[in-house]
Amino acid sequence: MKRTSFLFLSYLCSLCVSAQTVKEVDICEKNTSKTYKVYTTPHTLSRTATLRVKTARYTEFYPVIKGQGTLEIYSGGERTFIGTKDNKSYPDWTAFSGPVHVYPYTAVEANCGFYGIIMTSAGKNYSPEDANPTSKINKTLANNAVTLHEGAAIATEKSAAGIRIGELNTEAGSRLYGYYKSQSATSSAFYLLGASNTDATLAGRIASCENKGAVDSKQTVGIIKEGTGTYTLTGNDNQLSGTLRINAGAVMVCNDVQQAQAGKLTGGTGAAANPSLPVVYVFSGGTLGGNGNIGGHTDVYGTLCPGVEGSGTLTLANYATSAPCNLILHPASTLAFNITSSRHYNALSVSGKLVRNALKEDFTEGKEPCKVTVALADDAEVKVGDSFTLIHADGGKEDAGLWSFAVSLPSRYTWSVSEKIADNGSFTLSLTCTSLEDGGGDQPGGEDTPGGETGDDNDPSDEDIPDMGLANNLFLRQYLDKIDTNKRIGVAVPSTWKTNVPDNPGSTEALAISNNFNIIVAENEMKPDWIQAEQGKYNFGSGDGLVGFACNNGMLLRGHTLVWHAQVPSWISADGKKNDKGWTRDQLLQILKEHITTTVKHFGRNVCEWDVVNEMLDDDQSIVRTNPNGYQMRRESIWMKVIGEDFVDSAFVYAHRANPDALLYLNEYDAEYNGSAKAVALFNLAKRLQKDGIPIAGVGLQCHLKVDEFDKARLNATVKRYKELDMNCILTEVDMAIYSTTPAALKKQADAYKQLTEVFLENDNCPHMIVWGINDKHSWIADKHATLFDEETTGKPALRSVRQALHKYANRYLWQTPIAAPGEGSGAAEEVSRCNLSGIALPVAMPGINLVRMSDGSVRKELVK
Repeated sequence: MKRTSFLFLSYLCSLCVSAQTVKEVDICEKNTSKTYKVYTTPHTLSRTATLRVKTARYTEFYPVIKGQGTLEIYSGGERTFIGTKDNKSYPDWTAFSGPVHVYPYTAVEANCGFYGIIMTSAGKNYSPEDANPTSKINKTLANNAVTLHEGAAIATEKSAAGIRIGELNTEAGSRLYGYYKSQSATSSAFYLLGASNTDATLAGRIASCENKGAVDSKQTVGIIKEGTGTYTLTGNDNQLSGTLRINAGAVMVCNDVQQAQAGKLTGGTGAAANPSLPVVYVFSGGTLGGNGNIGGHTDVYGTLCPGVEGSGTLTLANYATSAPCNLILHPASTLAFNITSSRHYNALSVSGKLVRNALKEDFTEGKEPCKVTVALADDAEVKVGDSFTLIHADGGKEDAGLWSFAVSLPSRYTWSVSEKIADNGSFTLSLTCTSLEDGGGDQPGGEDTPGGETGDDNDPSDEDIPDMGLANNLFLRQYLDKIDTNKRIGVAVPSTWKTNVPDNPGSTEALAISNNFNIIVAENEMKPDWIQAEQGKYNFGSGDGLVGFACNNGMLLRGHTLVWHAQVPSWISADGKKNDKGWTRDQLLQILKEHITTTVKHFGRNVCEWDVVNEMLDDDQSIVRTNPNGYQMRRESIWMKVIGEDFVDSAFVYAHRANPDALLYLNEYDAEYNGSAKAVALFNLAKRLQKDGIPIAGVGLQCHLKVDEFDKARLNATVKRYKELDMNCILTEVDMAIYSTTPAALKKQADAYKQLTEVFLENDNCPHMIVWGINDKHSWIADKHATLFDEETTGKPALRSVRQALHKYANRYLWQTPIAAPGEGSGAAEEVSRCNLSGIALPVAMPGINLVRMSDGSVRKELVK
């Protein structure tokens, strides 16, 4: 047989094999919301296999899928959940890397709201400002190239959803939603696209669901561009209300500007839900380009390269609203232009203003100028006198005078650069060819200034401190009890329903607490729903039990918490978010006042400090990028909805009046690391309260942290920053999550705990460090092994590492703190007794530090070698 015939037959056979490996799963029936079709049968798809799934309008599809074959989902309606409809879980496709195609399927139901899939979030809340979002996002499609075909859609369940898709292509006529239906509560969805490092096109519409014919501004949708590839947006009626954030790679906005202008359409991006905020953020690793229109403000830390392939204008204009769109430039941001001829070059048209913002991506201030780079195409045709308007801003510049861009020009020919402000206030930056002679190298229009960066501060090596005789196996609190310091290390006492520590002082948990900690906090017994489950009926019994336990063991007691949007008594709100009882502002303020006043007065001086308001900030604090003093309060809170932001001010005032001696704190999570938006927002709120005369002692950083993401330097910088305000910054709910208990994982946890303890000890405005839970069994995240003790309350390596940090601190403290020597005239005093620093009597002088008590009552410190 000839080889060609053999290859042809082989090809035919491969087609037959391929055809035979298409498996169809038809689970499409005329279901109802009460008769969901649930499909969980696992599949392993070979490279040539195709799994074709026809779903019903009401379907839960969450099988385990593995392999490299193709998955085709024909959606029978808008409630095809990839996961469970209760939003608690999604399927494991981590071992599935094949392509996924989503099609509409109208054969059974022809009048659904849309035909597509709903991605669940397992109830986790994602913020685009999360530096390490891995644990908060749905990664079902993270390894797949997904194509959304005409007529199909992708949506999310409610909450702040983060959905990672390795590659996403959408056809014209498809739809990328946020939360799939309109409602009064606010929800957001962010699609993290591009981790596969490939190019893709988004031709379908990107916009939230409609409410009375208009896009629902409360249900926002955004895109986070990841990876090195380029994504191109060609849709002409997009509304990226949740913003487009380019973290890496490039995004080209290439919609039809003329059509958008004629039809008064939103164009390539539309505007953010809050039109005063940017709709596009270009971060230092990202590039924005294209020849379409952006319908909102654009914020640039990285590179803006208008046009496509050396030609075209990128326009910042909203033709649907006519609202001006500003361009915000940060230190060292770059505007890059290419020139081919006087008719073909890149340009930037801005309907609003050019705005210069001095903050860098990490919220530190920078002095670097904005850069403009110009390159010539290899086949460029330029004549003397040719002029190129690179930037035109209708609204001019926010500040007066010339900006002195750092302009880098081509070495070919000679150029002049001009910045002009017209009589109508508009601004132009233009370039003119003045000679065809080479300019002799890059011709900067303005030199780059030094970056303003400073070298890392290297901590000096520890002093050569001798051993002060402290035992290295003391209980944690003993190191602090032996020295004159305001430092206290504490723990959250398990809830009464877990184990009643006050009533069982001899239990393993109670002994671990009393031996090791000198400050405690109630895990639940002082929260509003526990203390006042019924209006006007106060239950202080469990809290009083903790008061007695603290007093009996020489501990302080801190109160947690007076106001929170969660664990609100049901008589106030069913979920702490909606005002389903119809309270007026005055009524809810009175409820707040009565609860705080009664609670704080009852405990009085038995409680040294209170978390007055807990978790009051939104997770998304993008506002601080354009408003350095800004912050966004949590919108889904009954206190915020009915009273407004001043519920915080009022709560502090009520608590202070009830007990002027108590220290009062804000308490927040995910605000631990300097350079994060939420850390900036919490600082801004605390500063505002202080400026307004509110009696705030400081902030509590919860420190629910993950070992793999722990960053001592950034945590330390956050604590230090509050010293600028003369405020305390305490660590209130510390735990360190790990995902296994292998020796390696436990060692990493121990190292992280030690470093965190060092932050606590090394900052005098951080008096307290509280571990959230006595052991892993009673931890709120029991499966993350996050505390100092295992399930049997046996100390883990983390306990030893905290002890080491405390031992070192106490040793240094004792060495550096003088002990009163005998006064004048007491020279005749004789030695009465001698002991080491642990209080153990010494019959004779022993190496190390000896404490010598003299007959006149004074104490002398001797270093015996």
